[in-house]
Parts: sequence; structure tokens; C-alpha cells
Amino acid sequence: MNPTIRPLEKNDWAALRDLRLFALQTEPGVYCSSYEREGALGEADWITRIIGPGKRLFGLVAGNELVGITGVVPLSTDHWGATAELVMSYILPPYRRQGLSALLYDARLRWARAQPSLRWLRSRIETRTSRPGVRASVTDSSWCAAARGCGTTEFWPTKYSTSFLC
Repeated sequence: MNPTIRPLEKNDWAALRDLRLFALQTEPGVYCSSYEREGALGEADWITRIIGPGKRLFGLVAGNELVGITGVVPLSTDHWGATAELVMSYILPPYRRQGLSALLYDARLRWARAQPSLRWLRSRIETRTSRPGVRASVTDSSWCAAARGCGTTEFWPTKYSTSFLC
């Protein structure tokens, strides 16, 4: 069955938790968090990650199984609410190298374009510890094309982050 992407809902919290903790445990150092920190979160914390103003999490679903996650969340240092970060991208190993990361990027960009107050998107990649495929997905032409498709007038790839005007 071909995986599809959909917004996560409140009742998806346990599947999100399980997949996020698996990602943090099997690929430490790739994300801006740790297994220990997020393993201590309770149900209400996970639901808050899914439901809230200015954010949207998406799930890559194969059948009834959550096989990938990604999201857009407000940048905590932007007090005007004009900047969001592309976060939490993960795809289970058996589903990698099938072009599915494009679904993750497309879902986030479509959602971001529909937000009237959102002007900037930022994606941070820890290039020192990321898998080669992750680094490639950020620097390849599809990411650049996705950014341009968002109405980009400025695009700044750096060692650790990529920002573009939406």
C-alpha cells in the first residue's frame, strides 16, 4: 500500500509519541531533543504538540500504521507570529528512499501558504549528525524548487538552517 499523508489529530497522540521516541532512540543527535526528555512527556503534552495555534503536524500513513511524521510550528523567538519552523521529520527505514519526503515537504508548505500571518519558514538540519539522505533532501533541487514555489524572493541555505520567504 502506498503511504499517504494527513494532518494528525488529537487521537493520534500515542502513535506520534511512539514514532517520535523511536526516532529519538535510534538516531540520537539528529533532532533538537532527546529520548530522555520526550520520554518523560505525558498524554497532555503530546496532545498539545498536535493541537494548538499556529502549528500543524502531519503523519505519513501506510494502511493503519504511522510510518512518518513532520510538522510546522511557530518559531518561539518570533513574537509577531510571522515565522514558523519545519520540524520533526522522520520516516521509518523501510519507507525511505521512495521519494516520500516530498510528501512531507509538500504538506507543510501547502499548510504554511494558507496561513495569512506566516511570512517566513525555517528548517534546521544538524548536518554533522544527519544521515546523508537527510542532508541531500534539504540541498537537492526539490527542496529549492519547493521553496521557490512558496513565493520565495530570498533563500539562505547555511550549514545549520535554511530560511525562505513564503
